[in-house]
Amino acid sequence: ATVAVSTGTTNPTGSVTFTDNGAPIGTSVLTTADGVTTTSMLLTTLPLGVNAIGASFGGDADFGSSASAAALVTVSRATTVLGLVSSDGLSTSGEPVTFIADVFPASGSGETGTVVFFYDGAAVGSANVSNGQATLTTAALPTGTGAVTATYGGDANFFGSATTSAWSEPDATASLKRS
Repeated sequence: ATVAVSTGTTNPTGSVTFTDNGAPIGTSVLTTADGVTTTSMLLTTLPLGVNAIGASFGGDADFGSSASAAALVTVSRATTVLGLVSSDGLSTSGEPVTFIADVFPASGSGETGTVVFFYDGAAVGSANVSNGQATLTTAALPTGTGAVTATYGGDANFFGSATTSAWSEPDATASLKRS
């Protein structure tokens, strides 16, 4: 916010109150540099949707109060990218294998929701996201070679995503081998 004055030798002092749809969301102290008096506030907790952000200066001993027109700010869900790793590239039939899906948001944090894990296109289990990860341990994969993928369903703040390619073994083949 900039508190502009047309005449005078003093600069405005004090603070500016920021609002969202008329409700106060914070106050920031004015500073003057090169004759321009400004302040700013980093907002990271605005709700999804359209927010009408306003600023008001309460005045000081030399200047009266003033307020800005609201600026409309639209907040939408953040995109995500999903990564997939495994505890073991090769395993024997009946041996458990743990798959970890990491949800990487483009911005923000606090992802919730569910990741569904697939083996050759068939769902083999799901896990809730906690601290950006979903973990599935299973010993029920069929014998042979197959591809494991995962899909994150998203939540109220984050769009869903899926692995872009099948999980691969440490030796870079794109299959899970079970004997």
